Amino acid sequence: MQKGVDATLSNIIPVRLKFSLKINALIIFFVLVIMLIWVSGAMAAKYQPAKATFSVRCNDIISGYEIQGVFALPGEILEIEVLDANWHSQYSLQVSEGSPQERGARQWRWTVPEKIGFYTAQVLQIPSGHMITLNCFVMVPYAQLKAGKLKGYIIGEYPEPREIQSALYTPPRGFIEVTQTAMDIPVSPHFTLGQFVCKQPSGFPKYLVLDERLVVKLEALLERVNAQGYRCRTLGINCGFRTPFYNKQAGLSQYSSHLWGQAADIYVDVDGTGMMSDLDHNGKRDEHDVRIIGDMVESMEGTARHQDLVGGLGLYDSAGGHGNFVHVDVRGARARWEVGNGSHNKKNTR
Repeated sequence: MQKGVDATLSNIIPVRLKFSLKINALIIFFVLVIMLIWVSGAMAAKYQPAKATFSVRCNDIISGYEIQGVFALPGEILEIEVLDANWHSQYSLQVSEGSPQERGARQWRWTVPEKIGFYTAQVLQIPSGHMITLNCFVMVPYAQLKAGKLKGYIIGEYPEPREIQSALYTPPRGFIEVTQTAMDIPVSPHFTLGQFVCKQPSGFPKYLVLDERLVVKLEALLERVNAQGYRCRTLGINCGFRTPFYNKQAGLSQYSSHLWGQAADIYVDVDGTGMMSDLDHNGKRDEHDVRIIGDMVESMEGTARHQDLVGGLGLYDSAGGHGNFVHVDVRGARARWEVGNGSHNKKNTR
């Protein structure tokens, strides 16, 4: 009888032990998953340059970041070329719609779709798997603007073409249609489409003009800001694109670079206050903080690498319910001014 009991126990114990081990393994697995999620979230909160191991030229825009926004008209042909290539690697182009034509070992021609919307093109390095993604937005042509409106969204009228300080101002080629979902689509590793939308109240869709060079310049500036020890995942943007309608209501220059999506009023927020941080740690948020950012823009524009990103630089005192900020643009000609802070140079060309 005892032998039977012992035999039964010897069968039960291993089963219980196996069951216990499985439970423990599951617990460990879930703990590891939770830790990985937490670590991933923590890493996401930190700035990473997200630079590719090569660069891509798309028409006239050159970018070496893993994500780059591209804005095209329906049926437009984009010329895409790999620069700074690793000559031991091969490259391929994969698009979400259409069939790109290969023009060389590292060159393609892609005819974007006729339909307004969002598409992607990915330049893949083989065998490393490194990639640059071109987030392509097919725009609504300017000619569809009727009585200053697009689908009920008020844009207003652009001024007559004019050349100012070597910069030519003509009506934009088209408008990016921004749905609620599109607000979160990245136009670079650390900036989204929604950050540049005009502040005027409206529903969706909204419409936007954005110059790819501005995105490249802001991404390069953010990289420099972090390299100098001011840790932030993105730059705060008080104002990106302004419609002519909104711009006129605000009483601002009718030839402001904001109307062409070439400008952004930015601040560096390292402490989550929603305004320019005390970067020099003098206990105040003042003109010294904007000068720190202004000096970075000056030094960046002075390099051969960023010579195509030359533009305006304005330093602004706190006003209108927000803190100090820096105006940065890519108008193609150098311009400098200060507003407030006791400055005598108060020319406002925003």
